[in-house]
Amino acid sequence: MSRPYAKAIRENLSKAVHVFDRFHIVKMFNEVIDNVRRHLYAKIKNKDERHALKGMKYILAEILIPQKENPNDSVGR
Repeated sequence: MSRPYAKAIRENLSKAVHVFDRFHIVKMFNEVIDNVRRHLYAKIKNKDERHALKGMKYILAEILIPQKENPNDSVGR
């Protein structure tokens, strides 16, 4: 998913479809959210505000990661 890799695909395999798998997209999303939470947690001194941050990852994931509408659907989550 790196830029050089995407560029190489565009230049050498112009008709290829470049697909990103869900595992790596979710992994990257989780790393970004964790880094933001760690940064904010370090800045916040108030104990109640720190406690509120602890559950934020899962709330954001529910909002930002699309959910399957049909539980029998094999596409999606």
